This record gives sequence, structure tokens and C-alpha cells, in this order.
Amino acid sequence: MLYKMHGLSRRIYPYDQEAPEYYPHSYMGYARGRWDGNDYVIKTTHLSRNVRDFNGGNILENIQIVERFTMSDGGSRLNMVLTLYDPENYLKPPIRRRALVLKNDTILYPYECDPDSFFRQLYNEKRMEEFIKETVKKLYHGTDRNYSLCSAS
Repeated sequence: MLYKMHGLSRRIYPYDQEAPEYYPHSYMGYARGRWDGNDYVIKTTHLSRNVRDFNGGNILENIQIVERFTMSDGGSRLNMVLTLYDPENYLKPPIRRRALVLKNDTILYPYECDPDSFFRQLYNEKRMEEFIKETVKKLYHGTDRNYSLCSAS
């Protein structure tokens, strides 16, 4: 399985496929997935040293993260339980719970680390022209100038 998140690719290999000796540590690590009944379980190793979302704690290179994904009965909610195994930093494994809710009318845009994401969203929502006009009004203290997003004046 291959998916992208925050601009990074992550491969999830079959559970019986061990990481090769040469496999490098990375922010996505080496992930292996398997079915456990109706749950999909992913075990990730080979993570680079960094700070994870578990209260900002350090992550060392020898940790493991186990993710368990469970679909709700109606199929409209994906529940996730993430467990971090890092005995050097934690007396007991911290657990993080997340849920994704299916919304059929959601538009998914590609993730881009973009300093202009505010403006890109306005553009995608066809509200850029309105934003520019309001901004120009504020800049010129309400003077009645007619500016267009695409004008070449």
C-alpha cells in the first residue's frame, strides 16, 4: 500500500516482509501492515530521530509505532489508535486516538507547504476577487476604485 501525507510518501509492506539491512531511517520509517480480523494493523520501525505529536516528546531511532485502524459498522468513521513503544523515554506506551469521518461533499486538495495557502484557498473557492476588492477598499479608505484580479491596467 502506498499513500501520501503532508507531501511525504509512505509505503506499507506486507507484515511478513522484514526491512532490508540497508534500509535507512526516515521520517516515515519502515511500515508493515496486516489484517487482524476487521482491523488493519501497521507496525512502523526505522524512524528518524525527531519530535512526535505525543506531547512533543523526543523520538529515538529504536522506537516502534503500532497503528490500529477500525472501520465503524456503518462505514462512515475510521477509528485509529496509535501506540508508541519507546521504553527509553516512556514508562508506559503513550496512546493517541484519532477518527476520520466520511463526508461525501468534501473536496480534497493536494497538500502543499505553501506560504500562500490562504490565497490558494480563496482562489479555489472563487473568492479571490472579493478579497482583493475588500483589501483595496481598506487600503484606500473606501475610495471607489474598480480593481479586477485579471485586469492589465
